[in-house]
Amino acid sequence: MKKSSIALASLLLASPLAAGELRGRVLAGDRPAAGVTVSALPYETPRDEALRLARGGAAPRALASAASGADGTFTLPVPHAQGAPEKLFALELTGGGIAPVRVEDVFSSAEAEDAGDVAVLRGEPLAGRVVDSSGAPVGDAETVLTAPAAGDGKPLPVLAKTGADGGFRFDAAAPGSLLAVRKAGRGRARRARSPRASGRPLARPRARGRRREA
Repeated sequence: MKKSSIALASLLLASPLAAGELRGRVLAGDRPAAGVTVSALPYETPRDEALRLARGGAAPRALASAASGADGTFTLPVPHAQGAPEKLFALELTGGGIAPVRVEDVFSSAEAEDAGDVAVLRGEPLAGRVVDSSGAPVGDAETVLTAPAAGDGKPLPVLAKTGADGGFRFDAAAPGSLLAVRKAGRGRARRARSPRASGRPLARPRARGRRREA
């Protein structure tokens, strides 16, 4: 009788969401996306984020992270001491062959919530070279890849520096991503839609290069 009571109590405790726990599922199209890193980052208002970026500040450290399983589901426990003020956080999804994205909803460490299905875009490796108008490689240039929006998520730009040969590589470029190239001393940055082919010259920079509001 005692063992049965303990087993029943354990079952009841395992089912509900715990405070500071967020669950959801990552979907690429209609298929689950496994191996995606889901991170809880301290929430910043758009104004605070803009100020931090303008000052060259580092991104806030994640409060917690978890990986999506084979069925795309994840459980993200966010630390929260009893009686402590709530911590507001946003979700960022990276890795697992997807284009990085931030979920625009804001969550609380003091609540148990279900994020539902989070839409992402799968990507493929993309490599190329940046050359100038004469065909010479442009080293130490910044290439920035930004995927199109997926669902309610906000795409996160990914930065890669070119090597001495002008080469660069991205691990996951979704179809329709925007590629920007900039290099100091060469005027404006040039932007182009990323092609599927890789290994050929990609750009010729001609210049230098729940929602809450503030």
